Amino acid sequence: MSRKDEARTPKTQTTPKTSPEQKQSIALQGYDVLERVVNRESQMTIARCQMYLAVNAALVALTGYLWSSAPWMIYGLALVGVVANLVWFTSNERARAYVTYWYEHLKRLEMRLSPLAVFQSLDLFKAPWWAKTPIQKGYSILAVILAFGWLAMFVALILVPSFRGGPPTPLG
Repeated sequence: MSRKDEARTPKTQTTPKTSPEQKQSIALQGYDVLERVVNRESQMTIARCQMYLAVNAALVALTGYLWSSAPWMIYGLALVGVVANLVWFTSNERARAYVTYWYEHLKRLEMRLSPLAVFQSLDLFKAPWWAKTPIQKGYSILAVILAFGWLAMFVALILVPSFRGGPPTPLG
């Protein structure tokens, strides 16, 4: 083999042997990192929920304020409500898939770290079905309900002439 050929062929590096204690330590560090990733994403999901609920509350307040003075703007607010909730739904579903992916990795890592069984034991948790439903799924359902509510208002504005006339006046 010529010198040129030797220069082109990659050198294989030998990795030093790791002891079982070192492997256990590396696995524990990985477990710690994954646990923090899952917890952080769960916190971000709650923050996203709060933000989108605030957006919906602001849209409802604006709708009430503009109902009689600028009814044509209600069409736009209803469409913004639909889009905002669809974005919320999509981002929430993506976050749920992300958390599920890393949660499964945590469970697999726990199998290698035999004394640890935190996330594996959650699967054995005895509770009614509604208590086991992931909170992200509830947020997704809420986002869809709100999107349909805004869509229903938009359709009602178009199809029902009396709906465009504004809210009924209070008695008195």
